[in-house]
Amino acid sequence: MGLLLFNTLLMLPLVSRFSFYAYASGLGSLIAPFVVACFFIYTMLGNYMELFNTVPVMMVAFPLSIIGALVFWFVVIRKWLLQLEVSDYSIKTRDTFGKGSQKEWLYNELEGYSIKLRQMKSKGEVEQLTVWQKGKKAFVLIEPMFTNYAELKSAVIAKLKVITPA
Repeated sequence: MGLLLFNTLLMLPLVSRFSFYAYASGLGSLIAPFVVACFFIYTMLGNYMELFNTVPVMMVAFPLSIIGALVFWFVVIRKWLLQLEVSDYSIKTRDTFGKGSQKEWLYNELEGYSIKLRQMKSKGEVEQLTVWQKGKKAFVLIEPMFTNYAELKSAVIAKLKVITPA
């Protein structure tokens, strides 16, 4: 909270910082298909499991793991792992760990925000802040993805009003 007050006094934008959990999610989605491929190659060469020693199983499971990793990458990594820059008049977002395309959301164009508690297997119950524009989700912030989530949340909710999504 002190950093938010300091940034407000100097009129510096508040920039998001990713947590270890966010980096681990991104890295895990890239490594998972290769682990599955190594497992299938190992079983094919080792004759350890008769079920996995068949070519049709490998031909189905490996492409499915690749498709699953790509879906995870394009849904989770691009949409949830946004780099935010919160200023006095707008919020700038860059997708894919801050390396993707940039969008600027002016506060007067945004409808408001909603907060929802969400169940995650590894983290328990976490908070999800959704910012809305024209009845659609503009972007989503999820608590375990950012080390400075509390500062980002207080900066966003100070400028927007609470709404209940339809």
